[in-house]
Amino acid sequence: MHGKRPAVAKVLAIAASLLLGASVAATPAAADPPKVPRTFFVDCARGLDVGPGTSPDQAWKLSKANTMKYLAGDTILFKAGVTCTGTFAPTGSGTAGRPIKVGRFGSGTKPRIDGKGAASAIHLRNVAGWELRDLDITNTGPAPAANQQRAGIYVLLEDYGVGSHYLVSNVDVHDVNGCDCRFPPSGGVVFYAAGSKTPTRFDDVTVTKSTITHVDRIGVGMLSTWLGSPLVPMTKVRFTENTVRDIGGEGMVVFNGSGAIIERNIIDGFNERSTQDSAGAYGWNAEGTRIRYNDVSNGKGQAMAFSLDDANIDTIIEYNFSHDNKGGFLLQCSGNELKNANGIARYNLSQNDAAGTDEPYTSTVTIACGDASNTQVYNNVFYAQNSPRLVTNVSTSATGVHFTNNIFYGQPSGSSINDTTGQYVNNVFYQVSGVPADSITSIIGDPRLVSPGTATSMSTTNGYRLREASPAIQHGAPVANNGGKDFFGNPLTDKLNIGAYEGAGVTP
Repeated sequence: MHGKRPAVAKVLAIAASLLLGASVAATPAAADPPKVPRTFFVDCARGLDVGPGTSPDQAWKLSKANTMKYLAGDTILFKAGVTCTGTFAPTGSGTAGRPIKVGRFGSGTKPRIDGKGAASAIHLRNVAGWELRDLDITNTGPAPAANQQRAGIYVLLEDYGVGSHYLVSNVDVHDVNGCDCRFPPSGGVVFYAAGSKTPTRFDDVTVTKSTITHVDRIGVGMLSTWLGSPLVPMTKVRFTENTVRDIGGEGMVVFNGSGAIIERNIIDGFNERSTQDSAGAYGWNAEGTRIRYNDVSNGKGQAMAFSLDDANIDTIIEYNFSHDNKGGFLLQCSGNELKNANGIARYNLSQNDAAGTDEPYTSTVTIACGDASNTQVYNNVFYAQNSPRLVTNVSTSATGVHFTNNIFYGQPSGSSINDTTGQYVNNVFYQVSGVPADSITSIIGDPRLVSPGTATSMSTTNGYRLREASPAIQHGAPVANNGGKDFFGNPLTDKLNIGAYEGAGVTP
């Protein structure tokens, strides 16, 4: 991530940026909706370019559907079991109360829209108030040129102002071979705020219960050119309950987010083909991001599961299961001008991240770049049975990282901690070399986990509970505002355990 961004002006403070919302140009008003919402049908096997399109036997072809300007409350239904070739590029806007809905009719498999190598299979430009459900989207073409963008679903706002209310639900996006690009973005489901005259942003965006498979470069993402002065925040963004697999670059990313939520997703296989830095899930230039309850695995190269990247303010990474990511669990990277502050990583499980890596600076947790003011890493389990490095700090200026109540479980020959600026309080170190000399009240010995290393998914993580007589039970240091529950949902008490489990000792 760091070092691979476009040149931007110095970013304003996030708090100041939120005030901009009042000055951003208003969303263009939609035409007055009809009193009775209209429904249109599209059947690319039997449809026509004439007729009203208002019944299945008078359905349109895709070309005709693209000529219509839709109004708030309209519905467009594609025939199940039928493939439309080309790009669905409608116009017109709805509202949150009267969105324009796209879905399916008839029985059979989800209707497919195949872009055949176009810039996108679904293209929503300078429109708002759209909901997409129950579709199959693909967009494979010849090998792309270096800057040849391709997307499955592409929502683009250019000098638009505020675009509000977008939903993508139960949609399958697959086989999109775009360029290795963020600007403009290639990917499965991407939202892009662009332009140079009118500050432009998204509001109320949800991508949920969808699958994104074998796409380049981004699985699900929100990008923006409005990164500097003025900074324009994205609001009410939720990526939840999706399955994202075999992604060329990053699995999920939100630029300019304010309170974005990335939760309960499966991200399996990312940075598969990219030559740039990537992560499973992260925010950039963002405030108040919540990344939680995700299962993130099989990142390739130096890609880590999560990143506290440039200008992350008040980001919380919690209750995630990270495993088998070659680049590790977490990168802390604060830019010289785009500084991080108040990042938290808590009650996560990391299993065999950074395993077998030969990169000298890659570890389960890597601290790089500049100062990371008040970064708190607490009550996590870092199980690194096959990794030579647990923590590596490659920057003497990267101060401000605090490790509290964590279990560091290394390989039998010892996994290293090489960090001269971090602060370590009440951690358990087992099979660890280079335990920080200034560690406070550390415990060196077996934490007595039930069966570490055996988890394969979020539902099989019980092996990271503590056995009876574990030295970690009720030996944790107090942590203010700690979220109130452990990884397993147990309430936190005044006498904290060390690690991600707060319950009583378990009899195996």
